[in-house]
Amino acid sequence: MKEPILVADDNPDVVSALRYLLQTEGFEVTTAGSAQQAIDAISKLRFTAVLIDLNYSKDTTSGNEGLELIERIHATDPSISIIAMTAWGSIETAVKTMQAGASDFLQKPWENERLISILKNQSRIVKAERKSSKLTEENKILRGEITLAGDEVFCRSTAMQETMRKLSRSHALVPAYY
Repeated sequence: MKEPILVADDNPDVVSALRYLLQTEGFEVTTAGSAQQAIDAISKLRFTAVLIDLNYSKDTTSGNEGLELIERIHATDPSISIIAMTAWGSIETAVKTMQAGASDFLQKPWENERLISILKNQSRIVKAERKSSKLTEENKILRGEITLAGDEVFCRSTAMQETMRKLSRSHALVPAYY
């Protein structure tokens, strides 16, 4: 199955280059030319990762639009891995980006091998976290159902109720089902 990736950048040449590179590496690529288009796409589709530019129309170097976009992405789908990129990077920008919630930071022009490696690793992490979260939720539901059904399933007979009372007195960890 191809990993769904969103590429958000206002430069059509960058979008085209990234689309070609990522598709040849087996990713399913959706593109957005603005921060709002990125949010719209995330609202409609489920991505494992988004690759976002930090600068769009307001200015060209501060990265503030990208920082705002990171917050909006997390508000829309906190499970998505965000990889930020910019041609105007600095250590300060990278730190701010990571503090805002990005999983990684790339300087333009990017190194193809590093970009692919980051996206594949982040996709694996997101899939594992989503699976773990789903299993945790299912486990909570099942435990709730067992607890609700516990009296009827486990302690229907008088002998079993007496056994559970004895166990609960002698073992603090055994729940009382009577």
